[in-house]
Amino acid sequence: MIRFLRALPTSGRCLVPVRPNIRALHLWGGRDGSSIVQAQLTRTSMIRPLLAYSPPSTHCSGFHTSTSSRSSHPSSIPSPSPSLSPSGIPLRVCVIGSGPSGFYTMESLLTKYPSAHVTIFEKLPTPFGLVRFGVAPDHPEVKLVQKKFEKLMHDHPHRCTFVGNVSIGHDVSIPDLYDLYHAVVLCYGAEGERKLGVPGESLDGVYSARDFVAWLNGHPNYRKAKFDLSSETAVVIGQGNVAVDVARMFLRDVDDLHKTDMASQAVDLLRDSRVRTVHIIGRRGAGQASFTTGELRELINIKNIECYLADARNLEIGDATASELQAERGKKRMVDLIKKMPVRDPYSSSHLETTSNNKKLYFHFLRSPTEFYSDKTNDRKLGGVVLARNELSGPSGNQRAEAVSGASPEQLPCGIVFRSIGYKGIAMPGVPFDQAKGIVPNEAGRVTYNTENGKDHVTRPDKEAIKRPMYVSGWLKRGPSGIIGDNKWDAEETVAGLLADANSGALSEPTHHTGDTDSDHLASLRSLLQRKGLRTVSFDQWKKIEQEEHARGKAKGKPTDKITVVEDMMALLEKGQ
Repeated sequence: MIRFLRALPTSGRCLVPVRPNIRALHLWGGRDGSSIVQAQLTRTSMIRPLLAYSPPSTHCSGFHTSTSSRSSHPSSIPSPSPSLSPSGIPLRVCVIGSGPSGFYTMESLLTKYPSAHVTIFEKLPTPFGLVRFGVAPDHPEVKLVQKKFEKLMHDHPHRCTFVGNVSIGHDVSIPDLYDLYHAVVLCYGAEGERKLGVPGESLDGVYSARDFVAWLNGHPNYRKAKFDLSSETAVVIGQGNVAVDVARMFLRDVDDLHKTDMASQAVDLLRDSRVRTVHIIGRRGAGQASFTTGELRELINIKNIECYLADARNLEIGDATASELQAERGKKRMVDLIKKMPVRDPYSSSHLETTSNNKKLYFHFLRSPTEFYSDKTNDRKLGGVVLARNELSGPSGNQRAEAVSGASPEQLPCGIVFRSIGYKGIAMPGVPFDQAKGIVPNEAGRVTYNTENGKDHVTRPDKEAIKRPMYVSGWLKRGPSGIIGDNKWDAEETVAGLLADANSGALSEPTHHTGDTDSDHLASLRSLLQRKGLRTVSFDQWKKIEQEEHARGKAKGKPTDKITVVEDMMALLEKGQ
């Protein structure tokens, strides 16, 4: 049961639950993101709960983001217009990271707390994180969520601020943020990656799938990445959607990829690629593959390719897997698709004996790489991968891949390998971090400093440095799993905890009093950024960058041609001033 503060007999008012939880939020407000919790703060030395308020109109004012109101470099934080927000002092929240989890956190705060003012920081000049740089270029429908985030900025021009080209933890510290904000929410995602940890992983030709996808998408940090695609055989290790994305890039017609927002240099390299055969390697069975039925169907239906299953034994389904497939119809449909593939041994010479000019795709299940060996003519270059055969053990829903005792290893010659076994978060100065799990330790989005059962994998900052509540959402909170939309419900849980803490008085005022108005607050933010000599990018300025990218794309027959050099973006903005 949801316990409320004292109810007031005033129609049209909404009360704050003392202990909101995600299930209560869904029941109360619905999964469509409609208003669930409404609250308002009053100024005291601590934030105190207010019992109820009358919801304001949709467009609350607090500051203005038009081009004409921008200050000059080094700081381009827009100046506010006169406050039209509800009575009381706004809750000021800083969100670090402008990917899906960051924008969903902002959306939840703006929806549930109409007096909230949210600043979202991004280390690049461009927003949207994973949506812009992590989604396959030939999946523009997935990137449409960007329009939703843009609408959020447009609909709340006086309650949210985008600050691009600022790296929190490097340019601005966490204690700096608590000088200006009641709360900080970490949403900077999983920027690291997991490695296999096997011999030969550092050979030339072994690449990160994460780096490759970022490079395809024109990420500035990866624009100088080099990929040698001169081999006819490529191997992708992993059985998730990213692995399928990488394989698809080598199998699709490059003329089709040219029509996407793929970086021009990537299109040019793929056009010259010699890859004709792609192998996808998974350590568990087909029933445990992480890619979706839709992704698989799209891959195997590419024109002019041939798809094979590498080992007929992969079609054997044990009782535990059968139970899993019975519980998940989507998985069963996916396995049924795989069962329809012809079986062909990739290690025999017969797979080379073909008159077809089609590209080939092989699926290997229950295989794990144990070593990468070098080319016979160059000991620094990849020559192939050694695979161990696995079998599944354990109960349904928790099956593990274990090497088959006595099974002979398989040597698969190749010149290119893409490692796609998962992302992981990275630590930020001043923030607790669980090195083993690659996440910020938390309880339902509240950052914690304690470990359980004496297991200490957590790096802790100096407790005297930060004594304030901190929050986390997205992959940094739960690990790199799920689709983009999962971040919405994740953000709602985190924001529910943040608002409960505001309601209980757990959030202190900013260390440095910044005044009662949005104007005072934004002036203090501009002052901080100017003192540090930072060149920032506002959301309006980002739209100028995007406009230029669209113009360049139109000239090349593409929807957009991304600018991949940060200094070029900044020069473009300075030129337009």
